[in-house]
Amino acid sequence: MDKNKKNTIEKIMIGYNDFKCIADKCKFTCCSGWDINIDSNTYEKWNKENSKCKDMLNKLKFVDDDYIIVNKKTRDTCPFLDNKGLCNIVKSNGDEYLSLTCQRFPRIENTFEGIKELTLSCSCPEVVDIIDKIEEEIILVNCNNDDIDLPIEIKIRDTIIKIIKEKNLSIESKLIVSYRMLLDILDNEELTEEVVLNELEKYNNIILQKTLQNKSDYNKTFRTINNLFLDIIENYKNVPVLKSSLNDISQISMKIYRGQIKTSELIEVWNEFINYFNKYNKFIEKFIVTKVLGNCLNEDVEEIAINLELIILEYLLLRYSVFLKVFLGDKENLLQNIKDYIVVFSRIIDNNSDAVVEFIEDQYGDILFTVEYLQKNFIM
Repeated sequence: MDKNKKNTIEKIMIGYNDFKCIADKCKFTCCSGWDINIDSNTYEKWNKENSKCKDMLNKLKFVDDDYIIVNKKTRDTCPFLDNKGLCNIVKSNGDEYLSLTCQRFPRIENTFEGIKELTLSCSCPEVVDIIDKIEEEIILVNCNNDDIDLPIEIKIRDTIIKIIKEKNLSIESKLIVSYRMLLDILDNEELTEEVVLNELEKYNNIILQKTLQNKSDYNKTFRTINNLFLDIIENYKNVPVLKSSLNDISQISMKIYRGQIKTSELIEVWNEFINYFNKYNKFIEKFIVTKVLGNCLNEDVEEIAINLELIILEYLLLRYSVFLKVFLGDKENLLQNIKDYIVVFSRIIDNNSDAVVEFIEDQYGDILFTVEYLQKNFIM
């Protein structure tokens, strides 16, 4: 293929152009709870206009020569945000003075072997609402209408998505089967394209795959997922933008941890809850596909497996969080709670993925769970 033509291939996720920031009306402001990077071009622009941008320059922190962030604690709100939730940079100078991070979020741009893909991040509640309103399947639309031979890495990701869209399996089964496929690929001594394609072929007829057999020990499973939940939220439950979502469920989770709530009580509510939760499987599937499109593309298959592992954790944690809300008596707002915890755990895990992977390695002894470990400890 001609290189110049190759560089023009662009794919856009359905719903991408529907995004509009609602600024001060957003209850999960993107201006709080994480570090805000200032790219070198933005810094140079501010520096050239020193008199105009002096206040902005005074609020920066140089982590090293190549990495500049807004000077604030990670959990705190951006100092450029006013008391009405509006950006002072935009108010004073216009959108063109924003850093690339602020201009682009929640848009994701991945370029891989000459193919540019534009997707959306589930860390933004407006994106989650867009996903909910999309009636068709979540796909990437080829803007060039070119018939191209896809790189093997994209074929891996597309097979994951095909599995996630399979109608005859539960979401848990589809996630585990997809994850098992990646581990099977990694088990090969030599990862040639032929080897990978042969492994993908085994999973292309997903009907042949066995669904998960639920053999969980409920006592152990509740204890394991509850401990994971407490560990993951420990550094984020007091972040202002996340506090209202995590406060009440973290308190009930601590009671479970201390043994103040019997497993029989949890199981009784769980059996009722899961029937209601499963009614939203179509929406949750679209959320997972969106995550896979944006996160599971890498030339290193192990990195793809790690990113899918994190998506599985996000799913398990959002489901458990919504369950805790139901346990507390909140049955009326199930869909909104699902949406909120998609945002919460996208913020916590997506934007702190290195720390989460390090946590998994410290707790489990490896960066990748085995399929058996996931099934035994997390699937109910």
